[in-house]
Amino acid sequence: MDRRQLRCFLAVGKHLQLTKAAQAVGLTQPGISYQLASIEAQLGIRLLVRVGKRMHLTPAGILLNRELRNLCLTYDAILAEHREPLEPPADTALPDFRRLRSFLVAAKWCHFTKAAQELCLTASALSYQLSELEQALPFPLFRRSSRQVELSDFGEHFRKLAEPIYRDYEELLQRARSLEGQEQGLITLGFLGGKEVDLLPGIIRTFARTHPGLEIRTRYLPPSAMFDAIMKGEVDAGFTIIFDQECPPCLQVRVLKRDRMTVVMAPEHPWARRPYLKLHELRGQPLISLASALGGPGVEWHTKVCARHGIDFNQAEFFPDFQSYIMSLEMGRGVAIMNREAVERHGGSKLCFVPLDEPELVFTCAFAWPKEGAKPMLPALLEMLPEAPTAT
Repeated sequence: MDRRQLRCFLAVGKHLQLTKAAQAVGLTQPGISYQLASIEAQLGIRLLVRVGKRMHLTPAGILLNRELRNLCLTYDAILAEHREPLEPPADTALPDFRRLRSFLVAAKWCHFTKAAQELCLTASALSYQLSELEQALPFPLFRRSSRQVELSDFGEHFRKLAEPIYRDYEELLQRARSLEGQEQGLITLGFLGGKEVDLLPGIIRTFARTHPGLEIRTRYLPPSAMFDAIMKGEVDAGFTIIFDQECPPCLQVRVLKRDRMTVVMAPEHPWARRPYLKLHELRGQPLISLASALGGPGVEWHTKVCARHGIDFNQAEFFPDFQSYIMSLEMGRGVAIMNREAVERHGGSKLCFVPLDEPELVFTCAFAWPKEGAKPMLPALLEMLPEAPTAT
């Protein structure tokens, strides 16, 4: 892989979007596409998968992207020894592995004709590659005369440093080729910060052991944004909450848990020691709720259910974040209808929770993903998710 190919691949791995990657390296979109295709053809490794307008790295691509960045840091550290203290690293700080190989073979023979024969190059082509490499370095690599070629003092020093870098590069390519044929890509999971927070670390660790080279990333989203994020491809799948609204027809879900709502209040509230409450008892009580921008479909559901019991939920005091919401409950400004686990996870463990004896106030915790164009490793991920217990 030469320096231009390396720049292009690292840019695509960073942005996962051809237009942004092309802008980052100063190429057109067809230009960067050509570079990527040439890398795949040269290495015999599939690095990217495109699904519609989206793209993700294959397992081999994930491995190469991560480890090549580390090799670039090592190579830059070598050049930094000979760089002026305030001089920023240039584009030449990226290794050119094709030229590094040519240099190491030439250093072994100290004879350009023999080195060119081993590399299947002409002597002039080899000389050109070495000259290009030397231009990126602070000192010449060879001392040339009409009779012989020998390494300069810097060339000998550089050879000792370059050999382990190129060896690591060769080993990296072998590891990447061994990942060919496995499930492809990176998967991004959306989460709400509920029960799935207990599940995700163990799932990701197990997945990493059983699917080496694959990568799972997580992204926090409020309930109001989860379905849209999955449908837009911002996340590949997500943990979500379903009330009585229908799931979008383009998505499928797996139920993980069904749970009931409670009435949440400060410990000093007169109802704090009640064994249970009926929803109609909340008439006239000051209510506290998350705002629609955060609670989304849950707020709509509460509004409909409360209306059936003569409660105007629109008169509740709405808060834009969990911190303000929980603080107002602790101050005794009202009561809330909420899942206990969600409140406790966001710092409300000092509050009191009284069960609501209302069969209709049951919600569903679920895992959702697209019906079409889903990532190929999702079935393996689904096998790791728990079965839904019966609601109690």
